[in-house]
Amino acid sequence: MTHERWRIAVEGVGLFALVGSLFFVGMQMRQDRSVALADLTYARNELFINRFSAGLASETYLDAYAKLYSTQGWDTTGFTAREAAAIEIDAMLWWSYLEVTYRHHAQGLVDPDEWATWEANVRMVQQWPAYNAVLDKFWRPSPSDFTRAVDQIRSSVRES
Repeated sequence: MTHERWRIAVEGVGLFALVGSLFFVGMQMRQDRSVALADLTYARNELFINRFSAGLASETYLDAYAKLYSTQGWDTTGFTAREAAAIEIDAMLWWSYLEVTYRHHAQGLVDPDEWATWEANVRMVQQWPAYNAVLDKFWRPSPSDFTRAVDQIRSSVRES
């Protein structure tokens, strides 16, 4: 073989190696994204489970929830200070969980069907004064893309 043919052969092998390594990097990135999605799902579910585990261990929390369910309006009027605090803490955890889920949704990391369920939950919570008070008290003073998304979801209820 002449020097020119050797050069062409080596360049061809180099090109093949480059394409192969890019393919490998792409597959690795895809796998890393799958692992990240699994980790995010686990973390969100752990937060949600911890929220209810703490509640089930608290008599005050259970009493407060029993009153809320009996009013069916989620209004804390007539609650003791401890019961109202338990509901406020639960509402804070719910909004925090929703914000984390929203941020993951905005990054394309939440399944569209799962996000649609959360949108329905936001519309439902709109009817609950205790939860709205927490949103107004802790999230509204610093408007963000999250609070704008909540407002957009809620306004779609009023328009329909």
